[in-house]
Amino acid sequence: MGDRRPSQFLRHLQALASSAIPEQLLRTLWMGRLPSQLQAILATRTADNLEAVAEQADRVFEVTCRAATVASVQPSTNTSTLEDQIKGLAKQVASLNSRLARSTENGKKRDRSKSRPRWKDKDTDDKICIYHRRFKDKARKCTQPCEYKKPLSLEN
Repeated sequence: MGDRRPSQFLRHLQALASSAIPEQLLRTLWMGRLPSQLQAILATRTADNLEAVAEQADRVFEVTCRAATVASVQPSTNTSTLEDQIKGLAKQVASLNSRLARSTENGKKRDRSKSRPRWKDKDTDDKICIYHRRFKDKARKCTQPCEYKKPLSLEN
């Protein structure tokens, strides 16, 4: 309907439809586009001429629009405050993004390699239990299978 009065909108629909559309269908289309409070008031006037209903709709529309205009309050929007808040939030997001990027870069540098450590001997690794691998001769426990052999002590 836009900013037109109901009767103007009806005339617009009639001009578009010409005489090809029955009046009842035109009434249904027109009523469907009116504000809901206006539809409720005009729903009782089904037997009346469409032009008479449109005039009634104009009168009701004027009264309800004036009442709505009087009752409506324009919210005070301080755009500069909102813009400042948005700028502040944008700075915070940028700061967090850069911190996140730095922490992931540092995290990648600190990650340990998934390859075997240098101190492990590849040949004996799988044959020696974890206790002997870690504590050598001082191991107090041993899990089988373990092929750890105590080194011969070289005394002079």
